[in-house]
Amino acid sequence: MSVSALHILSQGSSLAALGRVALRSLGARTEGDAPATPGPWVEERVAAPPEALVRAFIKNAGGDPGWYRSVIPASMFAQWTFSAVSKALSALPWPMTRVLNAGVTIVRAGAIAQGRSLRVRARLASVQADEHRAKITTEVETGPEGDPAALSALLHTYLPFGKPSKSRDKREPERAGAQAKELAYWSLSRTAGRDFALLTGDVNPIHWIAPAAKMAGFRSVILHGFASMARSIEGLNRAVFVGDPTRLGSMDVRFLRPLALPARVGLYLDRASNQCWIADGPSGPAYLSATFGVLR
Repeated sequence: MSVSALHILSQGSSLAALGRVALRSLGARTEGDAPATPGPWVEERVAAPPEALVRAFIKNAGGDPGWYRSVIPASMFAQWTFSAVSKALSALPWPMTRVLNAGVTIVRAGAIAQGRSLRVRARLASVQADEHRAKITTEVETGPEGDPAALSALLHTYLPFGKPSKSRDKREPERAGAQAKELAYWSLSRTAGRDFALLTGDVNPIHWIAPAAKMAGFRSVILHGFASMARSIEGLNRAVFVGDPTRLGSMDVRFLRPLALPARVGLYLDRASNQCWIADGPSGPAYLSATFGVLR
């Protein structure tokens, strides 16, 4: 189901943040030392995402809005925290328009109700850099007034400085475990990246403009890592949590390789280890690997 282009009207904060990142990146170089970490907290108060946007986000990820009972899904937090995160990353001296997601860890300590203003704070947690790339971790806390740390997250990103090292290229790809069972299977259209961009404000052209994706080294547009995570969570909600998303306590996600669009992929679960994967098939290389914690 196509996502209405009108949802871009709800993305003013994210679009403004992307504009600031682009301007700072003009003339920036890969030389320069990273600042000391952890950095200072950047704090913001933001309006709650509109109800129509929340419903569209849930449906796009394969979920049922009725499961949430006026609660915002945890996987949507990047939509309203992006501005604070971009400000925290502004302390770095490098051109951040090339940054890519490597993974995310989220921990739920409470519910985030729809329709209530939200508090956000973010800081640069750690930076490790070599001649090939910088590994960057950003810490985020968000929630409503009275429970500002209802959700905490660590965002793991990397910034390539040049060609990847040969040793990194030769690593054996991760695959779903032998005990993994298929929970869901999706046909993702070429416009899946555009749809997620409309819902979140992450309009990086590699997700919806083919020439831009190819210039960045991808064979086609690629799906957002956070879109893969959202689909994984909704697959668990349906098959494991039986429509009760409050049972998800934590999720540690790694984005293993780009998911080029269009694609047909499945969600695979090893119940013994609480680990899941998104892959082309049960024995195919995984695009996403995640472990999750359950609240009883």
